[in-house]
Amino acid sequence: MENEKRQWQSKSQAMPRIPRTKGERGYLTSLIKLLNEVEKQTDVNNYISFSGSKSKQKLESYYIRLRPMKFLYQKTVNGNWEINEKINYNANDDNYNKKVATLLNDNIKYISEMLNFIQEPKNINEILDNANNEYFLTWKENSQIYDRLHWFMDLGMVDHIKYEKKYVVNRLGLEFLKKKSTSEKRRNK
Repeated sequence: MENEKRQWQSKSQAMPRIPRTKGERGYLTSLIKLLNEVEKQTDVNNYISFSGSKSKQKLESYYIRLRPMKFLYQKTVNGNWEINEKINYNANDDNYNKKVATLLNDNIKYISEMLNFIQEPKNINEILDNANNEYFLTWKENSQIYDRLHWFMDLGMVDHIKYEKKYVVNRLGLEFLKKKSTSEKRRNK
């Protein structure tokens, strides 16, 4: 129990603040674009833009935003940025979405908890209330919830029921939760 509490406390409350590229894989497309720049060792002072976003900043500012989620790291101060081997992009990897989801879940609060909660369709206010009341998060606005939902919609694990303004975890999301709970049970033995 103490170890679980420590793990929860060490997690970030915020999702990575990177632009969401226009298209069905929005955040994932943006992440892959940034990882490709790391791979090419593009100068961190270069500016980068994303389709459908007005944001244009230096690469390093985006890299810094991805560091707390453990997507990227530097071995030394001012050293080259490197990609976490758990997330290294391979265009032929069918499990890439699951790798990204796992890294987000391992490093950010209220990911699998949210996915578990939305096994039945829920609106944004119900999800925010669950986060604040059950997990003692202190979010006054729903932007943190929207960020999580959009990331997991882009990962193909959450569906938006537009006419009801509700969100629900789908088959891929349920598979992710099942695999996550199985691996956590093995770890706790």
